[in-house]
Amino acid sequence: MAEIRYRAADRPDPTKPSLVHFDYFPGNVLCDDHRITAVIDWSVLAIAGDPDLDVALAAAYLGVTPTATADDAAFCRTWLDDNGLADTAEFYEQWAATWWSPLHEDPKIRSWVAGALGR
Repeated sequence: MAEIRYRAADRPDPTKPSLVHFDYFPGNVLCDDHRITAVIDWSVLAIAGDPDLDVALAAAYLGVTPTATADDAAFCRTWLDDNGLADTAEFYEQWAATWWSPLHEDPKIRSWVAGALGR
């Protein structure tokens, strides 16, 4: 927890805060022929913040998305690396895992939380 606080203090303020869904993962995105047509399930979790948060969380949540494959995760890791967001994604994954840790009894989510926080 101390490391996450330290890393959070080191993050720059977003230059252009955006509407952040906070639960942006494949299950909340509707598509038609590889084109996003809607993002659903907006809730009280939506915030104004760092636009990289949704990208990072979408990649992180692949670990608990039943239809996600290893190829999906590899594609996301490559994309994050190519766009200079790998460190941001790791930070936000640990942050999200901390947030989710007391909330779920689901074994897959608990395993993901343990893996993300065990780094």
